[in-house]
Amino acid sequence: FPVTITHKALIAALKDILAEAESGRLQSLFACGFRSDGLRMSCMFPHTNVYEVVGSIEFLKMQYIDQMTEPL
Repeated sequence: FPVTITHKALIAALKDILAEAESGRLQSLFACGFRSDGLRMSCMFPHTNVYEVVGSIEFLKMQYIDQMTEPL
């Protein structure tokens, strides 16, 4: 049931993010990833509205839980 992502899909998503940043549309970014050796990588380029960021993080958290866990 958990969603799996291929490295090609990850590369495509990162290229889309890069294009948004290069165009000037992407103004901030919060990211967390995991390397093949299990180490975590993260970065933060802050957004000015803390409430929008926290709400977005909580929304992403719920999406992750819904997609990566099986219903009881």
